Amino acid sequence: MSCRGEELKEDVLFDVIFFFYDSLSTDIYTLTPIVSQLNAKKRPIKLVLLGDRNQLTFASKTDVVSKATGTDLMSRLERLPLYQENKNLTHHLTLNYRSRPEICQLSNTIVYKEHPMISTRPEGGKIVAIHVDNDKTLSSSTYSNYSIPDLVTTLDTVRSIRTQNPDAEIMIVCIYRAQQALIQKYLLTEGITNVPVVIAESAQGGSSSNIIISLAAKKNTTWISSRKRMGMIASRAKDNIYLVGDLISCCSTETMTHFLRAAINQGRLSCPQNIKEYIHERLDEPLPEPQPETMEY
Repeated sequence: MSCRGEELKEDVLFDVIFFFYDSLSTDIYTLTPIVSQLNAKKRPIKLVLLGDRNQLTFASKTDVVSKATGTDLMSRLERLPLYQENKNLTHHLTLNYRSRPEICQLSNTIVYKEHPMISTRPEGGKIVAIHVDNDKTLSSSTYSNYSIPDLVTTLDTVRSIRTQNPDAEIMIVCIYRAQQALIQKYLLTEGITNVPVVIAESAQGGSSSNIIISLAAKKNTTWISSRKRMGMIASRAKDNIYLVGDLISCCSTETMTHFLRAAINQGRLSCPQNIKEYIHERLDEPLPEPQPETMEY
């Protein structure tokens, strides 16, 4: 039987319950039906929890609640004595059927170091980092986190991909809702309706051959510092990742340096020579010979 948590009734008893843990899982939604089953006839049941601790989940914004409950439900369940006694029942998936090895390696570096995923696909993935000068970023009390330069570069990237392949699958992932609304508006203006524009939380569970990440804000690294958030976004890509934003700001957070190093290793760091020199110096990476500013996406 397959059902939602609230549909699990006491008069229908189960010996084993598989619970699929995702970004919508909350304590009440998860534990109430399970406790209901346990109390039905005071009998033991087996609960199999399926999910990923590295995905984005509901998290309390209150420090008091956060300290009392911990980070997320799966992590707290794993601290229970019963789980500690049955570690042999824990299985980590190791095969990735979606992403190319280059994308898979980036995700492993960010979030899956302990249990790296192995891609079953051939090599050929691209990771491109495109610098945008956000000194001219416009903001107001209504839209405080959006960038016109990011918008322009993101649209240029979409056109470049579609020029090479008119049927190319593209998803744009924004860090901020204001940037999401801005890009959606201009895509509609250009008559482009088959390119979803989402924020990170909405991207979870989806995938696309080409993922364009629009960072937007300058010198605001709070969101892009999140290992889970950026690792999840990277793992949505099947073939290619295009990072669009202020690459100088990316140098100040460890999470984003993984994107920059991956782009550097592929020779796909698209920025003026002085910015390139700065990035290589900050990351302690040897600087290659100067290349033409044109970049093949």
